[in-house]
Amino acid sequence: SDDHAVIAGANCTTSSAATIAQIAGKNTGAQAAGLSYEAGGFITATWFDDAALHKSIADPASRLNSNNVATAIKIGNNKRLRVNGVQIGAVESTAMGVATFNTGSIGCATWANNYMQGSIYPVIAIKGTVGDSDLLTLERFVGQLSGVSI
Repeated sequence: SDDHAVIAGANCTTSSAATIAQIAGKNTGAQAAGLSYEAGGFITATWFDDAALHKSIADPASRLNSNNVATAIKIGNNKRLRVNGVQIGAVESTAMGVATFNTGSIGCATWANNYMQGSIYPVIAIKGTVGDSDLLTLERFVGQLSGVSI
């Protein structure tokens, strides 16, 4: 299966309109998942494939200048974004094709040379199905190391 979860603690400290920093990605020749901080500190989880199909879930709240734990999780076709242990928005369930990526990065800037300025804490990437109780345990662990109470 292509089930996976990416859990990351981070703090976006710049409000530049061009700031997008990929926290983690999955590159096993299937769907890729990335967590990013958009301009103004808005967390977004995005899944994409080789057909240029992109599906995103965005947090409507700015998380600028605060420590957060963000989770992108995919089980079957269901994709979710969680921030600080709470699901954000609805489940995205579009079926997607495969993707092949030969690069992946943690804490890079993709536009305008804006970086996370060293404010990335633990990152856990898991290939496989993670149930909600285990997910919450992992989020709490990342939170403890990131200064976030979950």
